[in-house]
Amino acid sequence: MAVTAGWVNNAATITDTVSRDAGVDREEQIYQVDWRVSASPVSTELRLIDVRVRWWEPGDDPGRAAPRRYAVSAMRFDN
Repeated sequence: MAVTAGWVNNAATITDTVSRDAGVDREEQIYQVDWRVSASPVSTELRLIDVRVRWWEPGDDPGRAAPRRYAVSAMRFDN
């Protein structure tokens, strides 16, 4: 999948999660984004400028443990 400037909305191609320390507030800024597109690392020449995420509370998914996690639903790039 080619990535150009704009939104990448196909969540199925974005395989990793945005993680935060346990106990942080939802309003606090995300500090780490781990992501791949089409199973390959995205070029470092692309600049990630926004991330849309879905919130998970600890315990919402028995397969997920702390820290709290956000699943990436869309990313915006500027290249």
